[in-house]
Amino acid sequence: MYIFSLLVNKNDNIFLKIRNTQRQSLILLMQLTDYYQLPYLPFAINTLSAAAFQPEGITERKDQLLSAARVCCVRKLPFHNAAIQVSKEFQRFEWGRMHSNNGMTGIGQFECLFLQMLTSLFNPIENLYLDDKACFLSGTELNGEKETISVFPEWIMDRFSLWDTTFTMMDNVTMIKYRDLRLPCSPRVKSILCDLDGEIQSAFEQGFDALKKIPEEHLFQWMGKIIYGVLYNDLIVEGNRTKRFGGGKEFELSPVLKKRFSLFHLMLQSLVTPVVFKGAKPWSIVVVKVKYSKDIFNYRDDAISLNFSLGVNGFGIIACLQDNGAVVEHEKSLLEKIGEQTLHPVQFEELRARFLYANYLLKHRAQYNIQTSGETLVVETELPGKPNDQLFAAWNGNTFGQLLAGYWTAWGLTSNNVFSLPGVPVSFLENDYTQEFIDPVSIKLPY
Repeated sequence: MYIFSLLVNKNDNIFLKIRNTQRQSLILLMQLTDYYQLPYLPFAINTLSAAAFQPEGITERKDQLLSAARVCCVRKLPFHNAAIQVSKEFQRFEWGRMHSNNGMTGIGQFECLFLQMLTSLFNPIENLYLDDKACFLSGTELNGEKETISVFPEWIMDRFSLWDTTFTMMDNVTMIKYRDLRLPCSPRVKSILCDLDGEIQSAFEQGFDALKKIPEEHLFQWMGKIIYGVLYNDLIVEGNRTKRFGGGKEFELSPVLKKRFSLFHLMLQSLVTPVVFKGAKPWSIVVVKVKYSKDIFNYRDDAISLNFSLGVNGFGIIACLQDNGAVVEHEKSLLEKIGEQTLHPVQFEELRARFLYANYLLKHRAQYNIQTSGETLVVETELPGKPNDQLFAAWNGNTFGQLLAGYWTAWGLTSNNVFSLPGVPVSFLENDYTQEFIDPVSIKLPY
């Protein structure tokens, strides 16, 4: 029986208890992993066990695996890239089965499934691997400088003449032209995204009714690619700033943001790998009618909170891309009043402000149970066991009024005149006294 055990001590050093004849090579690899500060446990599982479980006597193949792992170390690739490069090799040996020639039993079925899941997914957030030599979604190594895709679809930039318009980044200082907001992208992923773009473009051109027929998962993927693209470029800007002014410090994400963005990236991989979402959907998405002309492009986002909103061609989309449906449930009563009535633009701005603020107040977020079923990744949402109204912190009228003023500047409304009473902002969606929906036609502000 081949005994395998993995131990992690207080200093996070990994010891792999294996045959002494293989120990020296593996210690060298662990030292490389330590030196380049790569994530310990997943990297060790994917590379060290790959070499450790080769049958005795097949030294050439084992050396190839170790060599590939060393290359990943030297190039500072994240562990998923390392796994991708060696996975085909150790899958070829069908580890996990009995090797009768040396009495070795590989790791069990559970470990096999877990490793297969890891080796199929790329996570650039784990150690902020934002390199133009790897596809942003699949991690596939790229060969040329032109292997990129625009963050905003080219048909949108064409339609609204955005190519040379500047986009304000998260720091509110850096300005980048829309044409220069790009993502490194493999030909396969680019083809998939172009097909998705074609579906969304057709619906946009037809208007509200066509967009309502688009599956929510497709809208999530389409909006998610844009939000991730903005986030990707924001992180590069912040990383470069830290290098220049950080006194030698490395740019890092907080554990909360690292987890949020990693899960978001994992869900986006539903574009390129079979993913099933069980339970509550990870997002809140609402599509409403808005009195916009075909020439209006009204885009807002909050990449940190994964909020997306866009008003164009007679409709508006508002989405929280990782709230697990909590915000749309929070706003359910108001959304039922709106129905399919056509909103005045000032009402749409209020609605998108409500979604943004509610998402900010969300304090109990769902956990995810991620498993594999054959070749399919199953993402099951485990909602907090609390009533919906207990998932959110208390709504503060003063704070919301300040936020709302920023959305209403086009109508000359400021924080000085958005309050009907102290701490009570005015609303163009609901009557302050009856709570009835306000008829858009009765609003005298310009469109």
